[in-house]
Formats: sequence, C-alpha cells, structure tokens
Amino acid sequence: MLLAILLTASCAGPLKVVTPLPPDVRVIAPSPDAVPHAVGAFSGTWAGRYSYGATTQAIALVVERIRRAGSAYRASVIFSWDSMTIPFQPPIEAAYQRYEVAISEEGALRLESRDLASHTFRLSSDETLSAEQEDSRVAGYRKVYGVLWRVQPSVP
Repeated sequence: MLLAILLTASCAGPLKVVTPLPPDVRVIAPSPDAVPHAVGAFSGTWAGRYSYGATTQAIALVVERIRRAGSAYRASVIFSWDSMTIPFQPPIEAAYQRYEVAISEEGALRLESRDLASHTFRLSSDETLSAEQEDSRVAGYRKVYGVLWRVQPSVP
C-alpha cells in the first residue's frame, strides 16, 4: 500500500499534489544541539512541483533522519515524484526512491543517481525548499526548477 501527500497552496487556491511513498515512512527530528539549524531544518516532509514550461510535476521529499557522521551530516531521505508526460518524451511513471545523502552546513541536499536525474534542494529564507533538477535525458529541459513547502504534520 502506498501513502500519499496532500498539499494545499493558498497562493494558487486548493492544489492537490499526490506522490507515492512507502508504507514505512518515519520522520525522526534531530536534536537541535546535535546539528546546525541549516541542516536540521531539512527534517520532515516537503511537497511541491517542478515546472517544465506549461507542464508541472508533483514531487515530495521526506527527510526521515539526520545524523552526524564525523565532521559531516548524513540524511536518510525518500524522493517521490508523480507521473508526467512531456511531448516527444517517454512517459514518466509515479514512483519513489530512497537515498543516503550528505547535507552541507550551508543548507544544500543533493540526490544523485546513474539512472535518474540529479536534484539539489536548498533552504530558502521563507522556509521553503528551492529545487533544481538536472536531467540530460529530457530534451530541451536540461535544468528545471521548483519549490517545496513543508507539509504539516509530517507523514506518520
């Protein structure tokens, strides 16, 4: 069974964004004295979308756990995306993928995979995440941008 994320964005009226997630999602907030704010602020469930011109794609990022690893910070995350069709491209099916990644002290989290696009998330001053995707597989859309908002409460 898959869980779903529902997001309401007041600036655009009711917006339902649904992306698949595994049934065992569990967010464990880091101790404020264990990690800097720019790192700990990633903890939780985020939902938003990428914009491919007139087409948008729902995305979600769940930062389940953040821990110190030597002098760096590591996170267990789930990245989830909705299905999407771009003209002249093969359809993208809705799915999710788990990652173990580093979070920089400057507030950047990057997901990379050989078979998927790379994604970089940065904390913004308005407490949203800015998102940048680089994907050489999608003609005409090498880089796309998006925004994610914190979903309250986090997925149980």
